[in-house]
Amino acid sequence: MPATETVTVAQTILRQLGGNKFIAMTGAKNLLATDKGLQCKIGTGATDGITHLRIDLVNDLYTMTFLKVRGTNIKTIATVEMVYADRLRDVFTEKTGMHTSLGTMGC
Repeated sequence: MPATETVTVAQTILRQLGGNKFIAMTGAKNLLATDKGLQCKIGTGATDGITHLRIDLVNDLYTMTFLKVRGTNIKTIATVEMVYADRLRDVFTEKTGMHTSLGTMGC
């Protein structure tokens, strides 16, 4: 994928996750456009010690990989394949226990 296309894919994924609300609610930082999607570090408080999220676009669906990174040790905690765009937030909440916006907290 050309560089501009990878950035566009990453921006689209971030928007589907909730954009700035997602960043604020999850403490996401170090957002990185990868060759297939988006990767970021998430704030503390996720279940199972999850520290990072990688989302890859695969044939119009997404693969979400939840990682625990400690120094040079990287452990895959969970991988969810074939995720539709409208399910990204729900899968994120199911796997991390973190909400992506105030609206999803029943307020």
